[in-house]
Amino acid sequence: MIVTEFGASQINSVTRPPGLGRVFYVDGINGNNNNNGVDPGTPFLTITHALTHVVADHGDYIIVLNSWQQEPAWPITLNGNHRRCHIIGMTFEQSTPQCYMTPTDDNPVFLFDSGAYFIEIAGFNLGGGVSHGCIEIGSAQNNWIHHCWFGHADQLAGTTPLYGVWVNVGPAHGLCVDHCVFLGDQVDCGGGISANGIHTTGGGQQPKWATFKKNVFLGCTIGIYLFYGMTCMILNNKFACPDVQGAAITLDTNCVANVVDGNSAMEGDIAMVANPYLDNNAANQNHWGANYCSLAGGIANVALPA
Repeated sequence: MIVTEFGASQINSVTRPPGLGRVFYVDGINGNNNNNGVDPGTPFLTITHALTHVVADHGDYIIVLNSWQQEPAWPITLNGNHRRCHIIGMTFEQSTPQCYMTPTDDNPVFLFDSGAYFIEIAGFNLGGGVSHGCIEIGSAQNNWIHHCWFGHADQLAGTTPLYGVWVNVGPAHGLCVDHCVFLGDQVDCGGGISANGIHTTGGGQQPKWATFKKNVFLGCTIGIYLFYGMTCMILNNKFACPDVQGAAITLDTNCVANVVDGNSAMEGDIAMVANPYLDNNAANQNHWGANYCSLAGGIANVALPA
């Protein structure tokens, strides 16, 4: 048998390796917050309750078996008490994640607040409030969001967020968003994001050292928009976007030393007329590699200042 710190040690038992964090289970349909949460058979009901058991810097895991709108309040706020924790939704299909989460009012699902560093979120299908993102990043750094869907949430009520991931305060240094799908409402993509997939408005050339790679953006007004951004990597993303200048990636006047390479944009089955990549800063402030638009294997585009 395996004995954790929740059980008594016994002779001939295997104990938890000292470097492994605790594991808590959540089932938003069948769980109960009066359970101990340490076994899939006795899960908690809510992520909010599971977070009260997480210890900062222990590398604890919250495994979400099922999710629903059972949270006591929105958003689910992550802070310094949850540093280095992992919140993982169990995905039962290879297409869309089956852990649906959407707030019942105008809020994001997850809010990274002050001190929320080194936190991982993966495997969720997220909606959001109409004036918020599905996930919002405040004064938090070095967080990892991957293998999530944004703006879909199985078409539940409240699935029409303004943004998918919104850096609304900053600094969000070291943020990584990869292998996610952002569903907008611009080209009948079945989603609800009304504006941009990834959107930053934090001050002072933030974020720095962020990475946005291998994501898919379908029908967002702008796929990736950086109002501020410094030394960010925007690599190998795919955009099905309107035939509008800057609809795939827009870097505003405050963006410096960002690397944009290997991205592809498309609109229907015809060549795009407008350049979907836009750099509003002066020449030589950002670094543009081979980014593509139009038909598969089509026209290479290097964004030039407006």
